[in-house]
Amino acid sequence: MSMDEHHSDGPHNASADFWNLDRIYSREKGKFRTCAPGTKIDAYVVDSGINPDHDDFQVEIDGVNKSRVKPGWHHKNYSNTEDTYYHGTFVASVLGGKTCGIARNVNLIAVKVCTNKSDLYLTTADAAVKWITKQVQNNSILSVINMSFGGRVFRSFVNAVKAALNAGIVVVASAGNHNVSDLYDETDSCKIVPANITRAITVGATNKDDYLSAFSFLGPCVDIYAPGSHISGANYTLDPMYGVSQGTSFSAPLVAGVVAGMLQVFRDAKYYTKPSKDVVKDINKYIIKYAENGKVKGLPKGNNNFMLQATGLYTVDTPAS
Repeated sequence: MSMDEHHSDGPHNASADFWNLDRIYSREKGKFRTCAPGTKIDAYVVDSGINPDHDDFQVEIDGVNKSRVKPGWHHKNYSNTEDTYYHGTFVASVLGGKTCGIARNVNLIAVKVCTNKSDLYLTTADAAVKWITKQVQNNSILSVINMSFGGRVFRSFVNAVKAALNAGIVVVASAGNHNVSDLYDETDSCKIVPANITRAITVGATNKDDYLSAFSFLGPCVDIYAPGSHISGANYTLDPMYGVSQGTSFSAPLVAGVVAGMLQVFRDAKYYTKPSKDVVKDINKYIIKYAENGKVKGLPKGNNNFMLQATGLYTVDTPAS
């Protein structure tokens, strides 16, 4: 089982390039605006944990900085949900960081299933998803789960994800990465979980020129594509520094951030006030409805060709600045 990262470098303190945000909003540099910032929506980041102290997750309340990151679940081998690797913090910042992210008001809930890419097991992810489902059933908060990893089919885990979907929790999964130097390396997302689970939103990666990223899995199980090459995100060790990485790992949280905004729109309009199967069905419908059709270059025939867009997000709430 592996995380869907491909390369990373950093930390950097220079101004970061957030081309991925510009691409899914207006194509104009620096014009991204969060119309629906995921206010009072829960986003569960199933990953290596999150550094709650990074500046990208801070919000000022009554003159005091507080973190939007909440500790959730962690494997018994770990003492807390804080990140000691980098991946989870980076993913969380793309999903909901105030500088790097889409849903800049969302509640980020750290669910720590590993400390690096070599100790990530589907048995642990299985227990984590079951915990999330119970939490959401108890609190009835509209929620999204981001899973930027993949592995071979493990039936209990598949059933746990399906149970989460049936409980009304939107699930976003990375499509997977392959070794571009190996002509025989796997490229079909239908052969890994959670990417191949029906009703999970599976996300492939594109580059700045709208071409399919060289590392991205594809195939009929990929529902939508989003920027995933040379992405800027929060560095887990240093604050307020940032790093650059790429992979479908960082395409998925873009989609999860837009989902959080859509959930807020639904709630503000009083279409849905609590999780249900219909919430999942409508999110899956509208994420495609507002996408750009036919914009991903280099995709063979037989693949879905939808590029994520955030311009369909409107809300009665005041947008985050």
